[in-house]
Amino acid sequence: MELLYGCPLLEDLKADGLQYAHDGTFCKDRFKNFYFPKLVRAKINSIGMEMDSSIILLKAISNVEFLTISIKFGGDDYAVPEFPHLTHLTLTLRQKHLVLLMLKNFPKLFKV
Repeated sequence: MELLYGCPLLEDLKADGLQYAHDGTFCKDRFKNFYFPKLVRAKINSIGMEMDSSIILLKAISNVEFLTISIKFGGDDYAVPEFPHLTHLTLTLRQKHLVLLMLKNFPKLFKV
């Protein structure tokens, strides 16, 4: 994650099993305002990440138009940020009942 922190102009991101430090720990304060303003496409496998880490990662990539993501939410925690530009979504979600609750966060997916 340290490497990505220095890439604010990144347009395409593919990540599997992201860790925030070499020892697998996570520093919330450092990454809570982390954001990719130019990111267009992201393919993320965040299954296995802690919930706080997954939410911060989702906020960082919330500018994308194309998103493929595998995610596992803990309990009823589904604080997904809004993705205002998202037009294509491929979602693997273990808790299928949360899909309908999350769809309100993807407004462009429903434009006619």
